[in-house]
Amino acid sequence: MKKILLVSCELDILEKIKSLKKEYNIASYEFVFLIEDFTVSGEIIESHNIYVIKDFAIHTDVALVVEKILALHQINEVISNDEFSLFVSAYARERLKLPGLKCEDARKFRDKQLMKIIASHHKISTPEEFHLSDVLQQKVKLPVVLKPRSLAGAVGVSVIYNLSELPAELKGVSDNYRDMDAGQFLIEEYNSQDIFHIDCVVLYGKIVFISVGAYQGSPLDYLKGKVLGGISVPHNEVQSMWLPFTEKLKSAFTFPDGVYHVEAFEGIEEPSLLEIAFRPGGGPITDAILHTYGIDLRLIHLAAQLGVVSKLVCTDKDIGYAYLLYPKDHLSLVPKKVTHVSTPNLKELTSLKVFKIAQIDEIASGEFYNHKDCLGMFIFSGKPSLINREYKKVIENYNVTLGVKQ
Repeated sequence: MKKILLVSCELDILEKIKSLKKEYNIASYEFVFLIEDFTVSGEIIESHNIYVIKDFAIHTDVALVVEKILALHQINEVISNDEFSLFVSAYARERLKLPGLKCEDARKFRDKQLMKIIASHHKISTPEEFHLSDVLQQKVKLPVVLKPRSLAGAVGVSVIYNLSELPAELKGVSDNYRDMDAGQFLIEEYNSQDIFHIDCVVLYGKIVFISVGAYQGSPLDYLKGKVLGGISVPHNEVQSMWLPFTEKLKSAFTFPDGVYHVEAFEGIEEPSLLEIAFRPGGGPITDAILHTYGIDLRLIHLAAQLGVVSKLVCTDKDIGYAYLLYPKDHLSLVPKKVTHVSTPNLKELTSLKVFKIAQIDEIASGEFYNHKDCLGMFIFSGKPSLINREYKKVIENYNVTLGVKQ
């Protein structure tokens, strides 16, 4: 019987493993869970095979729990569920002397500074990087983008329009890499172009599935209260532009088997890389792909790491997807709640596959944690002309009004 250490910062991981065992016929596999419960929800109860940590960024806590697991369990493999689990799982492999990504390998998919270095060596374009001293001496034209080296997506990212907006204390890129340290930063050129997300599956070293979507809006603006949407790119464009680019990334970064979420700008000759994540896409992206192509990237990512999936069967590539995500007011200094919601007639929207609508008196503010904590989500799948029309109908008719929570 194989005993697997699974590292996750998603609290639904126990239910996900039930689905994984059923889907891939691995009922005999035994799982030990190392889970981050950052919000201290109390949803996960510790037991002989479940270990809970509040914050994976506190490396001493991680080390103590890994030692406890080492003492009590004979682990055969370690796998990661999500981006914030990647470095922790790599550390556990090193400590347990097991094969797979080690810390230095995992950095390729966590450290945005290292991503730029690897990309440069393989003639892959990335946004130009600037030194802090050049910015302070006004040798660089503003705005610029300030981003943490190791957080996920738009978390911790800001656009600097004025030097006074720079934080007083910053740790530069010359410091040794520290995973999940929000103080380690990069400064790079600002690009107002649309951002594309590439979601792909690698099995036995080959890209066996790829989907590309264009963000409508940006993940950064979503954190500031703007609606975030996405529309899939036609299959012929994926094959002509995005697949060759992704193949180049796979070769440069030596992708292990699993699921990848890549963000990039569309370039003149070829796309420009923003970042690579060894995990399924966040927010509604994985659900959009599930309802459009019939594959669950969340399960596939785990199954690929375990080596229990050999091929994928996808549905019609001529259909597409779209999604809309409505944020809470994460910038509010006072608690807010939902006071009114108006929607179109959702029964008329035949391409609408999944939706979540804000509820009256629902809490509508607070610190951002993940995209599931939102005030509305809509996922469409079908013929591009239909989903574009119904996507626009929701944009025009779905509105959420907020008020102060007394």
